[in-house]
Amino acid sequence: MSLPLPPKLEKRLTPAFRRAELIIRDWEWTWTKAGIFGLLFGFAILVTQAIVPSWFLYFANQKLRWTTFWLLILRDAIATGWIGTWFAMYSFHWRHPPPPAGTADASTTPSMFTSPT
Repeated sequence: MSLPLPPKLEKRLTPAFRRAELIIRDWEWTWTKAGIFGLLFGFAILVTQAIVPSWFLYFANQKLRWTTFWLLILRDAIATGWIGTWFAMYSFHWRHPPPPAGTADASTTPSMFTSPT
């Protein structure tokens, strides 16, 4: 599914889309690229699961002065919702893996995890 873009914006973005398509099509995983990806992915998990919620709890207490009972409940709900949302997004692949290649579902379900045949 592609979103409709205004003609001027589409004309301006077309070269960038072509370059991105070439990079994605010709991408090959090596041990180095996989290791760097793993480090960056781990850092992203650390930031989204620990640093951002911790910062928000500090910000709500010190800067916004949320000290009443209901504001503390709201602060905790926001932090919990943030952590839960990112956890669900990270773990979605393991809960719903793509169908194995060669099955009836694999031909109708596009997936970036299966190789083209």
